[in-house]
Amino acid sequence: MRGEIHQINEWLSDGDISYVGNLSIDVRDRSLVRCFNLPPHIEVPSLDFGGRLFGGFWQRHGWEVRQHIRINGESVAEVDYGQMMPRLAYAEIGEKPPEGDLYAIAGLEGSRAAVKKALNALLFKVGTMRRWPQEILDGLPQGWTGTKLRKAILCRHPSLASLVGSGAGYRLFNRESTIMCAVLLRCMGAGIVVLPIHDAVICSASSVPTVSTIMQEEAFKLCNAEIPVSVTKGEPSK
Repeated sequence: MRGEIHQINEWLSDGDISYVGNLSIDVRDRSLVRCFNLPPHIEVPSLDFGGRLFGGFWQRHGWEVRQHIRINGESVAEVDYGQMMPRLAYAEIGEKPPEGDLYAIAGLEGSRAAVKKALNALLFKVGTMRRWPQEILDGLPQGWTGTKLRKAILCRHPSLASLVGSGAGYRLFNRESTIMCAVLLRCMGAGIVVLPIHDAVICSASSVPTVSTIMQEEAFKLCNAEIPVSVTKGEPSK
């Protein structure tokens, strides 16, 4: 794993990456590390939990800044896995997820962000969620409680009941990070510079079709599940 990160960092250090926005940004800051987790229910440290890639100037900013990055002088796009965590959870139990937006819950049409955070929290929690994060509760309509939200999520995803409260999220994070490293190494082999952001990458606009295909193929190869990607395009180069 350390060898892979060394290869990726050397590759990024040689890439034609620039920034044309208004901020003062050091584009030479490209070094990545993999950060693993020690879940509360695990006593012996292991490389099977977590492992997300952190580092690089682009990870410290939102899309409003990232869209001003240029790769090989080209404008960029962000290619993002769709609903990665619940799809990996379904892959874990060997089932296909239901159709449509996996974060869509009846009665919570305007609270998608809160549902997403809640589902992830349930997957990472070890035991019963007795105190819900306030940021989740603040994102719910009047009359909704954490208990009601949990029931609604399990009504939408009854097959995931066995993973809720099991701490499976740490293992799913590891699967996600392993997929992303495979994507980076394959893009490197194809001569395509991509900048990772957990479950997404920034790439040049012209490489979007190839990168999208690589991301979907590597996800299927490593978790035997189809995980779609979405594309957000930045401002065109002047």
